[in-house]
Amino acid sequence: MDEKSKKEIILQAVEIVKDAEFITEGDQTKFRIENLSVVYNQFMGKILSKLRKERYIPKEAYSKEHIYKVIDALIYKIHEKGTENIRENPLEADIFDQAFYEVFVCLFLDGVTMSLDSLKLGGMTLKKLSKEKADLIVSEYVLDSSFFDDLIGKVYIEFKTFAEPERALKIAEKESEKILDLIRYSIPFIYNRPVFVGLQGDTANSTRRSFVVDSNYKWKYGGIEFTGGVYNFDISDRNIQIMKNNGVEIIAEILQKPNGKRTDFERAIILGVHWFANSQTQTELENEFLSLMICLEIFLTPNDGDPISASISEAAAIILGFEDGRKAIKTKIIEFYRIRSRIVHGRGGKVKEYDVKMLRRYLMQLIPFMVNYKERFKSMGDLIDLVNEYKLSGGIFKP
Repeated sequence: MDEKSKKEIILQAVEIVKDAEFITEGDQTKFRIENLSVVYNQFMGKILSKLRKERYIPKEAYSKEHIYKVIDALIYKIHEKGTENIRENPLEADIFDQAFYEVFVCLFLDGVTMSLDSLKLGGMTLKKLSKEKADLIVSEYVLDSSFFDDLIGKVYIEFKTFAEPERALKIAEKESEKILDLIRYSIPFIYNRPVFVGLQGDTANSTRRSFVVDSNYKWKYGGIEFTGGVYNFDISDRNIQIMKNNGVEIIAEILQKPNGKRTDFERAIILGVHWFANSQTQTELENEFLSLMICLEIFLTPNDGDPISASISEAAAIILGFEDGRKAIKTKIIEFYRIRSRIVHGRGGKVKEYDVKMLRRYLMQLIPFMVNYKERFKSMGDLIDLVNEYKLSGGIFKP
């Protein structure tokens, strides 16, 4: 908080202290203020608004209890130093820097390796923990020297914010999902195999060994089965270029914007990418399929808000297909809707791996398309209106 803001708040607090009733009981001094909650809530709003004017501070960064303790400390300090003295020298009562300070959070990841030292995505940074960096953190933050012994070489998200430490961790975990979404979104563009990434401890990291014998104890089958976390997502120069080619850099820029500053079209992109990424976390084919269908609906639901299979399949066909291929795309997506309906209504919908791959392939074309044209459209309605001007027999769709 700048000096001008500090002085303004401190001088207002002086007037409160002047009217407060202080009582000393033994070694403790207590005070009484009329309309305490009203006065404190006014000060709480003023303190937070001053802090947020200078830097981004999440709404959930500080609890009411924390702010109230800060106000208590300010009142006691003004009383101790004397109201007249503080009027002349307001900054003698400054306690704000000790109450509102930057918090550093490290969140380690499973399923990610890095051949680079660091990578900035959105407002957060991915880094690989070196021995030198670990020693520096241990020294600066007075940690046990063995804390990082088994973490050297691991990839972590570095996050800094102004918040209470416990709340900073929750905020960092919430924000980290944005980076994880970007990585999970990128997986199918780079790998033709399952890759599971997440915060440390959230993903499986094992294989399953199994064998089968018959009643005569003759060996019939034995093998190693993939269960998750075996393959890593490698952040390399090559893979970063693939990520950029498919819009990750632009999506990260959208994520840095406050939600109120995003267009409806940008919000749809973020939500669609989230559900596409969510499909990468699913271990059951049906759930993977449903996540991808939600992604499709977010992008192509008609303006009346009713996700009609015919409208969505036609829109997808117009955007993704050439004249001779549109009918096949439309037919396939209508079939996907029949499968979806049977799943969600409990009628035993059967999803084939081929269906999931085909649907994902459509979305791997559709999402980069959306990202590339984010400046052209302000809402999904703008895109759907343009799509509706075309027919299946029309020319190549050119937004």
